[in-house]
Amino acid sequence: MEQFGDFEAVAFDQYWIGTSPDGRWLGLQLHRPDGSIHRFALPCEMAQQFFTDVVGTIDFMGQLLLAKAETGGSA
Repeated sequence: MEQFGDFEAVAFDQYWIGTSPDGRWLGLQLHRPDGSIHRFALPCEMAQQFFTDVVGTIDFMGQLLLAKAETGGSA
């Protein structure tokens, strides 16, 4: 996606996901290979849509990977 830029340049290698003690926030903490940590919090009202979007995106990733996979057998 051109709007995002260079995916590898902003990759992370660890993450933590959880909720605030009162359940009002979804927390996401991303650890970069350079040691930096980036934290984000989504209000509970946005969490359901966020995960719907994540699941749809993961499904699309799978479709892209399958389309590029080489078939090794014959039917």
